[in-house]
Amino acid sequence: ISLSIAVLLHIFPSVRLNAVTAAIAILTILAAQERFSMRTEFLTFFYIAAFLWILESARRGRIRALWALPVIQVFWANSHGLFVLGWLIISAYIIGEKLTQILPRSMKGDDYEQFPNSAYRRLFIVGVLCLLAPIANPYLIDGWLFPWIQIGRAHV
Repeated sequence: ISLSIAVLLHIFPSVRLNAVTAAIAILTILAAQERFSMRTEFLTFFYIAAFLWILESARRGRIRALWALPVIQVFWANSHGLFVLGWLIISAYIIGEKLTQILPRSMKGDDYEQFPNSAYRRLFIVGVLCLLAPIANPYLIDGWLFPWIQIGRAHV
């Protein structure tokens, strides 16, 4: 968890750590402390942080870093069922980038950095590869379908 928080603070340096932020963090940790025993979902926290770090690096011009995402997606799919969050994160970036291309400049933040045009196309390709990457598991398509089956069972 500490590594994930450190990565997120590195990605978003504009986040200020002050007394209120620290108090909220401490309360959050206390409320969630029973979840801190060694669990595979800790890997999910790390994978989320890695996805965000790579996507933000690509936004700042390190476009080649995007090719690491499908590899991370394979590891994620083979270690925890929440690998679908990788798809959601990439989808949010793709949709967000398309929406910001439509928005007038006045509605964007002063510190907003748009993906370079070549990176946006590559982001879409990497997104498709990340969608297919979880098939690389011992159960093939059944492993890819696992989260969807679990969601279906939760509503029964």
